Amino acid sequence: MFVLQAEQRIIGKSSKQLRREDLLPGVLFGKSLDSSLPVQFAKRDIEKLLKTHSIGSTVKVAVGKDVYPTLLRDYTRKPSTYELEHFSFQVLVSGEHVNSTASIVLLNRESVRGIINQPTSDISYRALPADIIDRIEVDIEGMKPDDSIHLSDLPVFKNEALEILTPPDSVIVQIRAPITTVEEDTEGVEGEEASEETEGEEASN
Repeated sequence: MFVLQAEQRIIGKSSKQLRREDLLPGVLFGKSLDSSLPVQFAKRDIEKLLKTHSIGSTVKVAVGKDVYPTLLRDYTRKPSTYELEHFSFQVLVSGEHVNSTASIVLLNRESVRGIINQPTSDISYRALPADIIDRIEVDIEGMKPDDSIHLSDLPVFKNEALEILTPPDSVIVQIRAPITTVEEDTEGVEGEEASEETEGEEASN
């Protein structure tokens, strides 16, 4: 499990000041803590984490001598610049179920001839910390127009360690026929226009 180094956040320092020092603010929360724990991370460590982890991933967060098993619950970015702003980690307790999400990743997209539509990009579920997953890979190789896959078709739906909260009939992916454009017969159109002009001239004479 990835270990993310953190420091207890200095009270009185604004988020803007932290970002100037290449630090990012965050918080640890959970039933096992007496109160939420404000923390700060080195920006480079967070960027390294996000290369392999996403919302719903399990991460160990080290604050001083304490190491907390956590779930990356959420993070925010500035809408205007897309800069990272704030991170939230939920401290996990062994034997205690937790709600989470797993993102759906489609494999072999390039092999599909048609328009790929993915109405469902992640699923919600409930599980023990040891059974948490953060991604579900779905191989769509060989799918054709009008083919579709529902959540109930996936092996994860039959995983007894997970209580799936997303409706089983949710469409994960569907393939539509490619859009074809009809080229106009310009020569025929021009011929018709010329014929109409000739008829108009004869009528005027």
